[in-house]
Formats: sequence, structure tokens, C-alpha cells
Amino acid sequence: MSVMRTFSSFTALVLAALLAAGCGDDSSPKQSSDTDGPVKIRTVDAPDADEDLTDTLGTAGKDLVDAGCVFGTYELQEAEHVDEGKRLSDSFPPTTGKHYEDWAPFGIYDSPIEDGFVVHDLEHGGVAVWTGTKVPDADALVKALDDDYVDADEKWVIAPRRDIEGLFSAAWGKGLSCPPAAVTKLGTKATAEALDEWYQAVVSTGSEAEKDVPAYAGAMKEPTPERDISTEAPF
Repeated sequence: MSVMRTFSSFTALVLAALLAAGCGDDSSPKQSSDTDGPVKIRTVDAPDADEDLTDTLGTAGKDLVDAGCVFGTYELQEAEHVDEGKRLSDSFPPTTGKHYEDWAPFGIYDSPIEDGFVVHDLEHGGVAVWTGTKVPDADALVKALDDDYVDADEKWVIAPRRDIEGLFSAAWGKGLSCPPAAVTKLGTKATAEALDEWYQAVVSTGSEAEKDVPAYAGAMKEPTPERDISTEAPF
């Protein structure tokens, strides 16, 4: 009997250790923009060059490239709703493909948002601006965007990220990536102006099925923006 008790105790300890390590849990990791626990800095996947987008951006695009930014397109992936916490697109940060059923109200956030919500905004034609951990004067940049460019009823989602160092802005299947040095070279005012030019060029490029369907306010309670600019539902 003492042997059986010892074996049972050992088995219980092993099971407890496995559970603590997450073994047996088939769920994919939460998005790296979560606010819980330490976050590893990741390398942003560079987009493919797009001549049409370059022509549309004109002088603003040249200024971005001269400063060290890159922009372009990513391969479009099928839009599909997945449970919260599941893995999304193969590209990082995700700009297309799988996303959560709920979306984030358009607006300005003072804490990170899970990518699954934001990709749904992109599907509806929204534009995300993420500021990484080493973006110089990130607060001043967000304030400049808010004061001069972000209007009510527009489709901005502006939020910090803890898993990138620079600035990344996304539309559906499109991305603009600026390392911290590029933001420094451009300066706060010019970066904000260039982001607005980018916004005007890529807004409403969501999925063909959903880009013209508004992502109305009130669809979800969380996350909550510091300033909500989403449109109220007409019913």
C-alpha cells in the first residue's frame, strides 16, 4: 500500500507539473500585443513593393523611403473568424486573414489591443497605427495625429505595441513599417503628416465582402478606446 501511495503521489506531482507547463492545452498562444506578462520583441515582416501605392503616396512616399521606412502589400489571406487567443496570419504584424468575430471601436488607445480585434477593423476598411517600444516621442506623435488628422467617424485604430520597436501601420493586406531611426529622422510633425497621407491612400481597402460594411460602435465592451471615434449604428 505504501508503494501505491508513493506512486500516486508521484503521478499527481507529474500531472501538476505538466499542467503548469501548459501541456495538454491545444489552444494557440495569445497575440503578442496582449498586456499580460513579458513580451518578446519580434522582427516585422517586410511588405512587397507596390508601384501603384508608391505612385499614390507621391512625395509622402519618397519622404518615408528616404527616412528608412518600407511600405507595400502582403499576400491576401482568407478572412475567417476564429476564437479569441487563436493564432492569426503568418505575417507579422497581421494585416489580413483570420481574426476575431468582434472588432475594436475605432479610436485612440493608451494600452495594447489583441491583433484579432484589429484585423477585423482592417477587414472593414480601417487603418491601424501601432507605436512600438522605441518610437521616439510616441505620446507626442499620437497627440499630433489626434489634434491635426484624426476626425470623428474616420477609421483609425491607434495603439501602442510591446512586441515591436518601431512604428507599423496596417490596412487590409498593406503595411508601412518605420524603424525608430526613421521616425527620428522624419520628426513628429512630418511623421504625423506622412501617416495621414498613408491613411488617405489605404483607407477602405478592406476585404471585398466587408470593406463597405461599417464596424459600428457598441459591438463590444472591450477594449475601450481613450477616445472613441467610431460611428453609431443607424438603428
